[in-house]
Amino acid sequence: RAPATRRLQILPPLLSVYGTYGPEVTELPSAWATRLEAMTATSVPSLQGACSAVRSRALSSSRGSVQKVGRSASRFVVQCSDVKPKPSDSVAQGVARVAKRDLAFAEERLEPVLEWTLEKTKNDVSTVIAAHDKMAQTLNPAYRMSKSLEEIKAEVDSLRDELLEARARVQMSEAQLSHTLSRLAAASALEKERAVLEQKERQLLQQQEELLQRQQTEGSVGVAASSAPVQQGAAAPSKQSRGRRGKRRSADLKGGELRNFWYPIEFASKVKADTLVPVELFEESWVIFRDADGNPGCIRDACAHRACPLSLGEVIDGCVQCPYHGWEYDTTGECTKRPCVPSKNGMKNLAIASLPCVERDGFIFVWPGNETPPADAEVFTALSPPDGFTVHAEIVIEADCEHGLLMENLLDLAHAPFTHTETFAKGWLAPEAVKFAVAETVKKGFMGGHWEPYPIAMAFQPPCMVLSQVGLARPGKPGEYTRVEDCDRHLHQLHVCLPSRSGKTRLLYRMSLDFMGFARGLPFMDRVWRRLADQVLGEDMRLVIGQQERLQRGLDVWENPQVYDKLGVQYRRWRNRVEKGKPSLDASVDL
Repeated sequence: RAPATRRLQILPPLLSVYGTYGPEVTELPSAWATRLEAMTATSVPSLQGACSAVRSRALSSSRGSVQKVGRSASRFVVQCSDVKPKPSDSVAQGVARVAKRDLAFAEERLEPVLEWTLEKTKNDVSTVIAAHDKMAQTLNPAYRMSKSLEEIKAEVDSLRDELLEARARVQMSEAQLSHTLSRLAAASALEKERAVLEQKERQLLQQQEELLQRQQTEGSVGVAASSAPVQQGAAAPSKQSRGRRGKRRSADLKGGELRNFWYPIEFASKVKADTLVPVELFEESWVIFRDADGNPGCIRDACAHRACPLSLGEVIDGCVQCPYHGWEYDTTGECTKRPCVPSKNGMKNLAIASLPCVERDGFIFVWPGNETPPADAEVFTALSPPDGFTVHAEIVIEADCEHGLLMENLLDLAHAPFTHTETFAKGWLAPEAVKFAVAETVKKGFMGGHWEPYPIAMAFQPPCMVLSQVGLARPGKPGEYTRVEDCDRHLHQLHVCLPSRSGKTRLLYRMSLDFMGFARGLPFMDRVWRRLADQVLGEDMRLVIGQQERLQRGLDVWENPQVYDKLGVQYRRWRNRVEKGKPSLDASVDL
C-alpha cells in the first residue's frame, strides 16, 4: 500500500506539468512514460516545422514589402527632385510643395525606419523560435530525467512567460511595419496627386497660350467672350484637390498631439473570436475584432461602398463582413471580397482606414496618431495588476463628461468624505489635513505617491490612466495614519479615461483583490460590481457635469488650487505641454 500511495501522491503534480501529455492515474509509471515519449517524439518535429514555416513566411513577406515600398519611395523622390511648379496656379503650386516636402520626409526618415523595423522583426521571430526550441527541450523525457519536478515546473512557467513576451514583441513589430508602410502609401498617393496637378497645370498653360493667340487674331471682343471658360478651367484643380486629400498630420486631427500615444481601448477578454466591438476615439468610429489567428485588429467602422457601419455585421473567417452587401475586410482594412461583382473589375486600392493594434496586459491597444509607434515595453507593463491580485471585474461605462475633467476627479481623493457618503466613504471622518505625498522613487512615466491620512496609494500614467491601491481599513480618524503596506487586505483599481466624443468619455474600470479569490466564480458577482461602480460614478458625475457646464461658460475650474490638488495640477500641466506639441510619457516632474 505504501508504494501505491506514494505513486498517487506524485502523479498530480506531474500531470500539472505535462498537461495533455500526462497519462491516466490508473496507468503504471512505465506505461505513461512510454506514452509521453511517443507523443513528444511526434510533437517536437511538428512544432519545429511550424516554427520554420512561420519564420520563412514572416521574413519573406516583410523583406518583400519593405524592399518594394522602399524602391518605390526612392523612385518617387528621384522623379520629383527637379519639379518646378509654375506660379500660374496657386493651388497646384501649394499642393506640389506639400508633396515634395512629404516625399523628402519619406526619403530621410521612413526608409531608415523600414530597415530598423525589418531587422527588429527578424530578431523577434528568432526569439519566438528559440523559445519554442527551449520548450521542446524541457518537455523531452531524456532531459527531464536529470531535473527535479520543481525545476521542470519552474522552467515551464519561465518559458511560457518568454513565449508570451516574444509574441507581444512580434505584434509590436508588425504594428510598426504596418504603420510605416501606410505612411509610404500616403506619400505615394501625394506623388500621384502631384502628377495629376502638373498635368492640369500644363493644360492650363496650353489654354492660356491658345487664348493669347486668339487675342492677337480676334481682338478684344473675342478675348472677353473666351475668358469665361478659362476661369472655369482654373477652378478645376482646386476642386479635385479637395476631393483627394492626403493623410493629415496629428496636429490637424481631433485631439492633436494627444493622439500620439498607445491607448488601451478595450479589455481583451471582451473581444472574442466572433465578436465585433464598436468604439469611438477622438470623435472617430472604429470596430475591433480578431483575425483567424486570434490577433486583434482595429478598422474604420464604415464600409468603403456605402459607409454602412461594419459593427452591425459579423466576423467570417477572421474578416468583417458588411451587413449591407457582404463586402469583407481584414485587420489591415483591405477589402478581401466583393460578392456579386465580376473579378475582372479588381479591388485595387479598395480599403478603409486601420490603426496599429497590439494586445498586452489584458487590453487591446491602438495607436491613433500619425507618428511611428514606439516599441518601449514600459508603456504597457504598468497596467498589469500587482502579483497576488486576482481580477474580479472589468467594466465599461460611457460617461457624459470630457475625459480630462474625469481624470482630475479620479486624481482627487480629498472630496471622498463629502461626495461618496453613500458608497465606499460612508462613515469616513473629515481629517484636519489631507495631502498627497509624492513617492521618492517612482517608475518612469508616473506621477505617484500616498494620500495622507488615507491608506491609499495613487499614480497617474500617461496618457489617460489612473492606478490606485487601497488598504481596506477605515481611514480618516484624527491622529491616526495607516499606510497601504500596513493593511492585510487590498483593493487595486485601474481607470482608463478614453476621449470618445466631444464632452463624452469611454471609461474602462478594472478591479482586483488580493483576497476573496472564491468570489470570482460566484454567480451574479459581475452585476454586484457593476452596480457598485455605477453608484460611485453617479456620485461624482453630478458634480463633474456641473463643472463642465460652467467651464463652457468661461469659468476657471483651477482658480484656487490647494495642497491636496497636486496630482490633478500635475495632470493638467502634462496635458498643456502635450497640446503645445511636446508629447511625453514622463509625468514624474518636480512640483
